[in-house]
Amino acid sequence: MNSLFLNSWYPNKNNPTLGNFVQKHAEAAAKFNSVWCLSIFSDAESKAFYSVNSTENQVHSTLVYYPKVTSKFPIYSHFLKLYRYWKAFKLGWNEIRTKNQFSPDLVHVNVVFPIAFCALFLKWKYKIPYVFTEHATGYHENSNQFSKTQLKIAKLLMHRAAHMLPVSEDLENSLRKLGVKTPSTVVSNVVNETIFSIPLQFDTEKTKFIHISTANDGHKNVSGMIRTVQKLSQKYVNFQFKIISDGDLKPHIEFAKELGIFETFVQFESTKSTLEIAEEISKSNALVLFSNYENFPCVIAEAMMLGVPIISTNVNGIPEHVSSMNGILIPKQDEEALLEALLQFVEKKTTFSHTEIQKYALSQFSYAAVGRKLNEVYHEVIRNHAS
Repeated sequence: MNSLFLNSWYPNKNNPTLGNFVQKHAEAAAKFNSVWCLSIFSDAESKAFYSVNSTENQVHSTLVYYPKVTSKFPIYSHFLKLYRYWKAFKLGWNEIRTKNQFSPDLVHVNVVFPIAFCALFLKWKYKIPYVFTEHATGYHENSNQFSKTQLKIAKLLMHRAAHMLPVSEDLENSLRKLGVKTPSTVVSNVVNETIFSIPLQFDTEKTKFIHISTANDGHKNVSGMIRTVQKLSQKYVNFQFKIISDGDLKPHIEFAKELGIFETFVQFESTKSTLEIAEEISKSNALVLFSNYENFPCVIAEAMMLGVPIISTNVNGIPEHVSSMNGILIPKQDEEALLEALLQFVEKKTTFSHTEIQKYALSQFSYAAVGRKLNEVYHEVIRNHAS
């Protein structure tokens, strides 16, 4: 069948890594169905609307850009942005449906705000049902939670969907607590098992840890990791802690310099391609996450696909897949517990079966496993819609 992915987050010229996990879901779905992605973004350098089309891994993508709103009048700028966003959507929709003769059987929304409004329009006008996958952490009860108005609007959009596909059971529970009653199937993040099949390349002399994230400190607690690395350096010197991020690393680099561990024990690197990420993880003894909250980070699934164990905080959707079989779970913000977990690897007090970790990852996160699950939901939705 034909599935139209409407994406609030998707890799684009402004942010090449935004929603790369959405792109991977589309690629998994394309193993069983025809998939076309439509995403909309502003462009500060253009005064015209334009679209960019591409095809990669059997997924057709149309990215529509609209002139960025620069007005400083809040109400006017808000409505102007809505107008341009809507115009960009219509441009993309007409191009996909008319020029490319792609007629969707259903719509798959990825991240409800703001593009689910467009899915609701397609449902009303063309009777096309929509499902949605949610990745946002703003539905959990934490400091990052959306406003009451946003949550109320999101509920209305979610209730009109035929099915919801949260990436973790924890997120599903949070949506249920908010009163969302839409039928649900948990579909986790997906990993390209072909790329993440590099043989492990452990250094026999140095224990290597890796952290990959946006480096947003309130979310990922990078400063807590750096403090812990400084404590570890006072006990051992035969380790390396690498932080890779597409976010702002400057404050973290300055903090590492203040603690005297920059370059000697902690290294920082910016955005990398998917293949480069796979290569970096394959050289690491463990992936480390010290987040205050999460859904289920794609990087955990990627590390598991390579057979690399996880050290992570026991928050939200992470314990659904991380256990004593494939990693170490610790309380959030507990730097002493993080230090103890790092020491277990440095002192070689813990071992994991890389084969068993990979076996689990293939059953849960491979393109085949996730694509098949999406396909089952699509067919159920179409059957119910037809009846």
